Amino acid sequence: MVRRICSQGRAVIELEGGACVAFITRSLDAGRGESEVDLILYDEAYSLKESEVAALSPTQLASRNPQTIYLSSPVNEDMHANGYVLTGIRQRALDAIANGDTHTGLLYTEFGATSGALCSSQRRGAATCRLRHARRAVAAVR
Repeated sequence: MVRRICSQGRAVIELEGGACVAFITRSLDAGRGESEVDLILYDEAYSLKESEVAALSPTQLASRNPQTIYLSSPVNEDMHANGYVLTGIRQRALDAIANGDTHTGLLYTEFGATSGALCSSQRRGAATCRLRHARRAVAAVR
């Protein structure tokens, strides 16, 4: 690491090879001043708004290998009013799986407990929860 820069809503770590990692809060002008972003990670994507995606998407236009990763708990429509962005991505993946489409440019992986799965904490009072059964949906494309 060469240096760290922190200011309100933004932190940047610059590395010796010239690469940098920027952490920013989501907002309508989040990508302002950025011109070549290779990777965008959206954490807690269940509350991601289309306007926030629109603010950062243009920053990847100059990248040779742009990638966007959405990390999240599942959308609960009663609790997550802005869950439509992640829900749309999930629906796109499920449609690709159903249609056997392997050329969407999307890799989607979903893990979760099946109905009736027991956690070790339920059986032995342990703090960790290991699933006896799990379901997984994957859409992988080239």
